Amino acid sequence: MSNPGFHPFALLLATAACADAGDRPSPEEGSPAPEPIVRDSAGIRIVESSAPAWDGDGWHLSDTPEVVIGRREGDERYLFGSIGGGLVLADGRIAVLDRLAEVIERVLSAPYPPHLPSFEWLHVDPGGNIWAGQRRYGAGSDMDESFVFAKDGRYLGVVEVPAKLSVLQIGSDFILAQFSDDLDAQYVHLHRIGK
Repeated sequence: MSNPGFHPFALLLATAACADAGDRPSPEEGSPAPEPIVRDSAGIRIVESSAPAWDGDGWHLSDTPEVVIGRREGDERYLFGSIGGGLVLADGRIAVLDRLAEVIERVLSAPYPPHLPSFEWLHVDPGGNIWAGQRRYGAGSDMDESFVFAKDGRYLGVVEVPAKLSVLQIGSDFILAQFSDDLDAQYVHLHRIGK
């Protein structure tokens, strides 16, 4: 099934910018970020951006979710089995897809891929910014990094996202995400984005 928020062009932008970022030194504090390099490769526009454009702390998520949907026990309407999607509607209500009886566990003996992607997910917010969640391998920290690129390909900076959150939707000033606690009870969290 295709992902409506995914576009191959966005992946090219994110991969090129992120890979190049590790090869170049960051600009000195207080100096403007270097302009992105735009080039053409067989008719495909590639933007290389080596340093974040944000000054100071940039964007960040609220420390606690503004909305939490889900319970460990009680009313079955709030007990999630396997959250498959979520969306904040125009009127502020939150729709959640629970795909329990439809869940297919992956076979552990499946062959391991020879190449691993750099990003675990890609989302585009209403402003056209591309959010690229870095793929996690092995044990990591409590926070993951999401690289944010402007719609023209400029690398804006990084937003830290709690590692236990699985992003469902990114709005202009919020992130809607799935959260699983230590007992695998599932919830939907809405975090505000401070800009």
